[in-house]
Amino acid sequence: MACISTGNIAPFYFYARTGDVKALRFWMWIILPLSTTAMAISFVLKPRRKDWAYKVSLVLQYVMFAFVSEYFYLVGHDFAKSTSILASVRSLVWLALLKFGLMCRNHIATLSDEDLSNFLANDVVFGGMIIGSGQCAFLMFASIQCDGNTDNWRQCKRTLYSQLGLSSIVTLYTIIKLASGVVPKRILKKHVISPKKVLAMDLNAEEAVQAFGLLISAGCTLYPLGNYGARGDFGSNADGKAERYAALVVPSIGGFCLLLTAVWKLPAIRGEMRREAEETGQVRQVESSSDSKLVEASSFWFYIGVLATTYQSAVNIAGAVTMDKSYQTLSTASLPIVGLLYIGSITCQPRRWSPKDIWKLRLHFASFAFIGEMAWAVHGFREGDFGNVITRFALLAAETLCFHFILKLRAAVGRLPDEDLDLFLVDTLFKSMLQTLFSILFLTFRTTKCMFEEGNAAVCNDTSLCSTMISLYLLGWWLTKLVQGSVRSEWRNELNLSVEKIARMRDISLRRGLAGFLTLAVGVCGIFLFSMMSADRMDYTTITVVGLTGLAATVGIFISEMYTSFKAQRRRFGRDQDEEYRAKLAETMKLNRGRPLTEDQVAVFARCEKLEDAIGEGWRRLKKQEQCPDLTTWSKYDPTKKGEIAAGKAIAIVDSSVEKVAAWVMDACGNEKMRISREEGNPARLVLTEEDGYPQKDNEITLATVKRMPFFLNDREFVVRMIWRSDEGKMSIATESIDDNVDVAYGRKLRKTRGFTRALWEFENLPQRDVEGEGEGENQQRCKATLVQIVDPGGSIPAWVTNRKITYTLSAVQEVINQFWLVRKNRTSRGTMNGHQEDFEGGERATEIEEPIEECSWVYVCVSFLFTSTFSGLYISYGVTLEDKYWLWAGLIQPIVALSFVMALFSYPKRTDASYISFLYFHFFTFAVASEIGVVVGNFRLGLIFGGLFALFRLPLWSLAFWLGLKLRASAAKLPPQELSDFLCQTVLLKGTAAMGTMLFFSFEAVACFISQKSFDNGQCENTSLAATSLSISLAILTTLSIVNKSVPKSVHREMAFELSSIASLKGLKWWQQIQGGLMTITAIVSLYLLSILGVEGDENFMVFAIGAMGGISIGFAFLINATMLVRTRKKHQRNSTSSTELPPHLRSAQGFSARDIEENSIALALV
Repeated sequence: MACISTGNIAPFYFYARTGDVKALRFWMWIILPLSTTAMAISFVLKPRRKDWAYKVSLVLQYVMFAFVSEYFYLVGHDFAKSTSILASVRSLVWLALLKFGLMCRNHIATLSDEDLSNFLANDVVFGGMIIGSGQCAFLMFASIQCDGNTDNWRQCKRTLYSQLGLSSIVTLYTIIKLASGVVPKRILKKHVISPKKVLAMDLNAEEAVQAFGLLISAGCTLYPLGNYGARGDFGSNADGKAERYAALVVPSIGGFCLLLTAVWKLPAIRGEMRREAEETGQVRQVESSSDSKLVEASSFWFYIGVLATTYQSAVNIAGAVTMDKSYQTLSTASLPIVGLLYIGSITCQPRRWSPKDIWKLRLHFASFAFIGEMAWAVHGFREGDFGNVITRFALLAAETLCFHFILKLRAAVGRLPDEDLDLFLVDTLFKSMLQTLFSILFLTFRTTKCMFEEGNAAVCNDTSLCSTMISLYLLGWWLTKLVQGSVRSEWRNELNLSVEKIARMRDISLRRGLAGFLTLAVGVCGIFLFSMMSADRMDYTTITVVGLTGLAATVGIFISEMYTSFKAQRRRFGRDQDEEYRAKLAETMKLNRGRPLTEDQVAVFARCEKLEDAIGEGWRRLKKQEQCPDLTTWSKYDPTKKGEIAAGKAIAIVDSSVEKVAAWVMDACGNEKMRISREEGNPARLVLTEEDGYPQKDNEITLATVKRMPFFLNDREFVVRMIWRSDEGKMSIATESIDDNVDVAYGRKLRKTRGFTRALWEFENLPQRDVEGEGEGENQQRCKATLVQIVDPGGSIPAWVTNRKITYTLSAVQEVINQFWLVRKNRTSRGTMNGHQEDFEGGERATEIEEPIEECSWVYVCVSFLFTSTFSGLYISYGVTLEDKYWLWAGLIQPIVALSFVMALFSYPKRTDASYISFLYFHFFTFAVASEIGVVVGNFRLGLIFGGLFALFRLPLWSLAFWLGLKLRASAAKLPPQELSDFLCQTVLLKGTAAMGTMLFFSFEAVACFISQKSFDNGQCENTSLAATSLSISLAILTTLSIVNKSVPKSVHREMAFELSSIASLKGLKWWQQIQGGLMTITAIVSLYLLSILGVEGDENFMVFAIGAMGGISIGFAFLINATMLVRTRKKHQRNSTSSTELPPHLRSAQGFSARDIEENSIALALV
């Protein structure tokens, strides 16, 4: 940190020696933010060092940073009077900042050991050194790269100003973050404005100023961020001066507002720090008890939407009246932002449904959609463009349909419980809306960057189109989140796809799979369009086709999510209604125990009870069927009578009381049963009422159902009486077909044949049983369920066919089990029941937590094989045709293909059969051997002997890497089930996919350059291609390193991992960890430089290749060191397996790191 901070002297010294203005006006502004950040970090690195030697060294470092620079500045200006006065004023400011830094350092030293350790590790090392300094270093490279590609540094003023604005805000934020370390977290937390207060507009004057300042600061940060990397000098005309003024003033306003929000409550915080601890605890208790749920936002946000739509309508009307196309361009550019604010204003008060509120929403929609579209329709009439008129009316119809669905979404949100509604308004609506709004504003400012560079808005139509398309994607993503948030939290698990399901590609419906594919398509289209925004020239047809493809996919995702969400909500509401009805019926059954039956009902029960005592050879146990895994079933018939239909019997244990189970059986036409019947394709199912000639009774229903049969048979109709009888601890339900051939009015003509059935349900309570994780109560009750049934489908179906389907006819008992089975983690056993002395074996049921997986889907392996085949085909084409474009495309996708091969290698770690191992060898041959042979042939044919020999040299390296991969694959297969599942889902699938998406963005940057140049071999895209390839290689190696580290047991992985406290104190690091950390630091710096190269068009620069090679070699050596030490550590743990449960010695010491350990011997960090 000392070297970086004192590096600020270099441009001043060079200016004093040579008088070169570039050193002062260019290099000084590039270095100053990073040097300032380093100086601020130096103040808090060792806060408890009180010796005079360290204090003198710290003050000396600050003097060199500030006052020596000012001295060289005066020397360069020959001690001019005005310059001396300004330098004196700045020196006073530097002295005040020195005093402030020393005060903060003293306050931080008084923190407790635990708070100080967390502050140094998280805020100083991670937040300051890694994040703050890293961002400043990354922003520097754009100006440096621009200076290297131009002859006059003044052509980089736009880049310099945007970099300076961003770096200054980052530096100020880092300093504020470090200075906040003097305040205890419990006090600081109370002075942070919560989003709930902002959404409800429950703010006092001070909080309103803070919120407004943060909003302005964030908006001002987006302006230089969107213009980051813009080339050229500001013009001397009025527009150029205005642009330069904006580039200076906007970041200054943002920094001032950020500083204002930081110091606004400084007196209150200082006063509160002086209070007694018990007073602070009382305040905290009062504040926590006064927290309430937010059920509606302030009307302020509704009127923000009204203001936005009024602006949009005014622009549309102005464009229609003046016929100026610039209004249409402005309307198109602002449409995503206005649409975002409009939808937010509709859903911010979801429980207001009075007629006044509904009319207000309708008028709001009319002012936004109807007036705007009609204005452009009038414009089309005046221009004679009737196609535009038809288009506008079509858009109006589509917008009206969207308004209808948004109202339905608003109603669903309003029905949420208070807790879920509070979460929806704060997180889903407000926070997500702000994130989407800032993203859209950033894209809009990227368009202004093009306008500033070109000086003509017409030239930037393609960039504006890309920005609008990506903004619409973001708007669709936000709408999808709103739809997902409109579902109750306890229902949401049914809609969300777990990583385990995605990894296995099982239990995913076609609609879900299609939505996932569309999401992938939107992501690829968005990455491509964003990379195209940095191209100098674009192909309008390409970006239009890609943009519309992504937009269609976005609409498809939204429609699918709406359908899935509303369908799930209807289903759950139906379940709630069913549960309410069954609860009332169960209570009625309890109150009517011992109630006498009518004569005809007694006769029905008598006939049903004779089923079990029918003449025959006795009950014969049937084999278990896949559709009924938890049933024990029997059949019984008289073999002397040919053509006799057998009776069936099923017995099972149900986890509920007899009344609840009987109520579920009697609820024959509940919402859930009707849904299942419709899904099975049954034509009809209904309960007959008095209108049909069947009087209603409290304990009886008449059910008519038509079962679907194969196309060559008539559907089977069953009209049955269902009668329940309640006794103490027992329930019975008799079911018998009606004899009379009455025609049931189904509402349509059906081709049906009347069938016959007779059945008896018997339920008997069992002793309660303790269930692990459950308390004593209703959910522990059990009952024995017995069903005896005979079914005659009628018609010409033979009896032997019916007898083979006995288990299917008894599947209703399995449905009862599935309905009431308690969610358990462990297997439960069924006891020995009734006179049959049969064992009822329990089954293991699915729990709410996904079971660990042992393998990923074959789909990922097939995709990887497709990638490797395409990759090898490109290199083979290069060897045959000798065209550089094949070599170039293969080089761009090589890191992606290599990572996909690694992911495929670990997807099936437990597959060790010869066929799959042979496939892996063939996969490796396709990826490595075939491609390298193509390179060797092509290079030798072109006379590139060194390139051909180098390709031959890579073959044994690929083979060695593949051999090591097989060894690590075998190691991963030995992981415990849960660790293996986490390894496959989190490391291989999620991290691998995220890395491939990032590498796809790098590749698209090169593709965008090719499209801009309309050539592959003119050399103008060589720098971007090299940067993209180098970054992708580094990312592929890092992801592979992560996969390798997680393929071993956690005990080995812990010993290999870096502790943040170890990095802060540089203690506890082994020699190889220090070397590996240094190599990773070099790779990070190289990556920051290469990121600034992406999208740069120009002649080939050898420096890009050299720096990229240095980064690749660094990460390669770091990978080799990690792999070597991983093997050694794993072998050591295998030898010491008896003590594997204990932590390694260096980890045991790491657990006890104190603040003194961290600040002690940190001088190496201070000299970085």
